[in-house]
Amino acid sequence: LIASAMATAQSSGTVQPFSQDEKAQGAQAHTEIVQEFGGAMTGRQADYVRGVGQGIAVQSGLSAAPGDFTVTLLNSSVNNAFALPGGYIYCTRQLMALMNNEAELAGVLGHEVGHTAARHSRQRQRRAQRNTILAVLASVLGSAIGDNGGLLGSLGGLLQNNALQVAQLATLSYSRSQETEADNLGIRYLASAGYDPTALSAMLASLAAQTTLEARLAGQEGRSIPEWASTHPDPASRVRAALTTAQRLRVTNGRLNRDQFMNALDGVLYGDDPHQ
Repeated sequence: LIASAMATAQSSGTVQPFSQDEKAQGAQAHTEIVQEFGGAMTGRQADYVRGVGQGIAVQSGLSAAPGDFTVTLLNSSVNNAFALPGGYIYCTRQLMALMNNEAELAGVLGHEVGHTAARHSRQRQRRAQRNTILAVLASVLGSAIGDNGGLLGSLGGLLQNNALQVAQLATLSYSRSQETEADNLGIRYLASAGYDPTALSAMLASLAAQTTLEARLAGQEGRSIPEWASTHPDPASRVRAALTTAQRLRVTNGRLNRDQFMNALDGVLYGDDPHQ
């Protein structure tokens, strides 16, 4: 019911702007995320990603001010992108190197903004807190000691570690329905920003192909499921669904900005950073 209500709100354009609490929550977890993923990159590539990300983010209705969104290019050799509450959006340089044009970059960042607009992180955080509290209760009630001080102390520690939990949850998988909703929102943002909305499906296809190649090179083809796909829709089905959704919008002459992207991509480090 929650997902259905949020999808209805998204389709009607009545997105709730992020609150001060969400901004504070994202700001607290931002440092943890940057440290975990090799630090924030600076320079022309980072500036380019920030501009594209802010341009697509304002399509969401979360805020009309580009400066309200903090878009960070991370110095990481992991293929990943994610978002925190309050307008914090991230993409790794490794994932950027798999892209072919600016529209694909905008599609990936738009997908992450879609998670934020639909409040998927909030749903996941509440579910994680509920499960943790239940685990604490079961542990305390099942112990021979069973003193109230231990229970209150455990719950107090859980609440105090909320910011750390937000950072950890940001990189975990969403549900299949949430991923599909974020895909659909990202496609809609692409179209409203003037990009070719089929770019997200093209990027998903590239990511699936890269995952298959890495598994083949490691001799693990067909034996493992990549972390990013553990709860995602089947890659091939997801690509087809995204393409179908984009084609229904009947956008003509949507821009790709391939040359601009390739100029920005030139010089981005691929693979492990020797300094790390």
